[in-house]
Amino acid sequence: MIQLKTFNKKELENFVLSGKFKEYDFLPITKHRALSHIHNPKATEEQTLLILAFYNDKLAGYLGCFPDYFVHNEKPIRYAWLSTIYVSEKFRGKRIAKILLEKALERYEGHIAMTEFTIEAETFYNKMGAFEYIFPKKGKRFYFKTDLATIIPDKSLRQKALSLFFLFGLYRQFCYFDEKYFDQETRFSF
Repeated sequence: MIQLKTFNKKELENFVLSGKFKEYDFLPITKHRALSHIHNPKATEEQTLLILAFYNDKLAGYLGCFPDYFVHNEKPIRYAWLSTIYVSEKFRGKRIAKILLEKALERYEGHIAMTEFTIEAETFYNKMGAFEYIFPKKGKRFYFKTDLATIIPDKSLRQKALSLFFLFGLYRQFCYFDEKYFDQETRFSF
């Protein structure tokens, strides 16, 4: 028999602070992920953040929801990003992922969004029939490198040595970028 347990902000916080999330054969959520879900400013107190599935009282799988919203005609439209879904190999083939996803769809009134999933997950989502593809806009995507030495504050002599390593490594990458895409007069200084 499959039982589900849902967690809102307060329940998830209590679950993680008590250490109970570490008592299973596998972690249903990391402390870091739980904190990001709990401190999500777009999440309400009652929204579901985590759903656990138990099969004969053993943790079989989990699903994480990261609440979000956008405003349309001055009204917030609430939905959740599917942040994670997992079913232990021992329990696969028992429709646990389907039950987890159905519960998330119920809790968010069918408003679930996701990006970048595996081929296996895509097959599963297509079988569910609850999702629609929204193709990305065409255009160019740009990525900017950052200087980790200025982002990571100095805390020790050892870290200062690492800061120099980051600076030198990024300088070399920037020079490669510079020589490949710009003429020799265009240079970055550190």
